[in-house]
Amino acid sequence: MGHTGVREKKSIIETIREKNRLAIGEYNVVPRDILMRFVDVEGELEENIVRLSRDLLQAIYDLYPKVSAKKDIELNIPMGHRYTKFIYVVDPQTLYIPYHYHVSELYGIYFREKEILEDIEKFLGLAWSLLRNERFYERLRISEIDRSDIRALLRHPGISLSILIALYIEALYYHALAHHVLEDVSTLLELNNIDNYSIVRDSREEEAFCEYIMYLALKGEPGWNEPEGGFALGVIYRLRDMMIIPPVSLDDLMRFLKAYREIFAAMLYIHRNRNIYVNFRFLRPAISEDVADRISLAFRSFWISHIYGWEPMEVGIGNVEILKRVYVIDL
Repeated sequence: MGHTGVREKKSIIETIREKNRLAIGEYNVVPRDILMRFVDVEGELEENIVRLSRDLLQAIYDLYPKVSAKKDIELNIPMGHRYTKFIYVVDPQTLYIPYHYHVSELYGIYFREKEILEDIEKFLGLAWSLLRNERFYERLRISEIDRSDIRALLRHPGISLSILIALYIEALYYHALAHHVLEDVSTLLELNNIDNYSIVRDSREEEAFCEYIMYLALKGEPGWNEPEGGFALGVIYRLRDMMIIPPVSLDDLMRFLKAYREIFAAMLYIHRNRNIYVNFRFLRPAISEDVADRISLAFRSFWISHIYGWEPMEVGIGNVEILKRVYVIDL
């Protein structure tokens, strides 16, 4: 290949890399003025809504195998390299045990039952209030079509709550999935003798990155999730098939889910700002220039494979997709 051909090849590679590069810095899911306006909104659920939400959450828990913990696990952000034999990830509402862990049978994503129950009731109180706040829709510039769909569902609390809870669980799943994809990328480098550890060296930086990816997917951004589908649709669809919620058509479920995505990320961001980020500032969604440069293209390729249900790496544990290794743990 001549010098011209080499230059053209480099130019094409750089163009592809630039197109797939993630935006650098903190990800403000909503502008700061909107955050400050609604961060102190009070919300209290009526008793019947609390009971209904708990029943729906339990029905979702029942979709996954349940495991018992031998001891309590505290949130920890280890400073050592992740994805080694003795490190697993503990987040506020989830665990991710990597396939590199020395007890490989434990590999998977774990929803922390007790922590989720405590947090989700706070979130639903806020969300239920914001759903009835016309100013909130105006500030977010939500279309009248989406507003109409959301208002219609408010007359059917079971369906409305099931979408909110499914999206909340989706958020936790996608944050944990981001950890898994980082392990995949790190494994790719390891197999090519480029590196032997996590590609993101600082665990706090990794947490901020996974939170960043979580919001991109929640919003249904192109290349990150299907606005009318995703993990949440699978959950809602199973609830419908089990007759936990009314028999809404798939087309309607997809339409309602897409409408809720327009506001959900903003509601969760407000909630986590006042309940999570105040205690764990490193969880604020952000990405550094170094991380963006090093992993954007590989991460995005691996991520989209998982969104469509394909495990791009042979993990050596049945080689099943991570979606098949989701559990509920009594923590």
